[in-house]
Amino acid sequence: MQSHCKLGMATKPILRAIAAQPSFVTLLTSSFGEQMAQSNPPPPPEPNHHSPPPPNGRDPWGEDPQVQRYRQQLAREAARHTKARKATVLDKFVQRMLYLVAALEVLLALRFMLRLTAANPDNTFASVIYSLSRPFVQPFSTLFISPTFNGSLHILDLNVLVAMAAYMALLALFMGFLRIAFDNN
Repeated sequence: MQSHCKLGMATKPILRAIAAQPSFVTLLTSSFGEQMAQSNPPPPPEPNHHSPPPPNGRDPWGEDPQVQRYRQQLAREAARHTKARKATVLDKFVQRMLYLVAALEVLLALRFMLRLTAANPDNTFASVIYSLSRPFVQPFSTLFISPTFNGSLHILDLNVLVAMAAYMALLALFMGFLRIAFDNN
């Protein structure tokens, strides 16, 4: 028993010294906690409108300038993300509009070529092209008298060329309007 007591008496100062030292787990958790506190700053306290002017260059809420910079960076990134999302939607819309106008231009070019080469209007392909393009050429149909060649078989349809130019001009105006309207946001 006495040897056990002597051993206990000798180990007490050692155990106290070990207990006074921070453990590895304590060091690890405290450094991890500091890193988490730095990466996730606490929300700002409620503003007190009756407080004196901010001391040491801090804002009225008492935020650290580093936290303010972090919040400003987050706000800039959020604004950039919103702008990129709007630009993506706008780009998809512009691509669809370009595709539709290009398809219309091809349709009108086919009509022009069929009339110039005196294609048979009773042919299924020619009649489909004529019927699809008729609503787009109709506003320009009486603008010019189209010259004919070889006994009025070959028709140089200037009205179709004017329609093609007009639809391209409308597309350019529309794209310019979209650029002005959405670049300011």
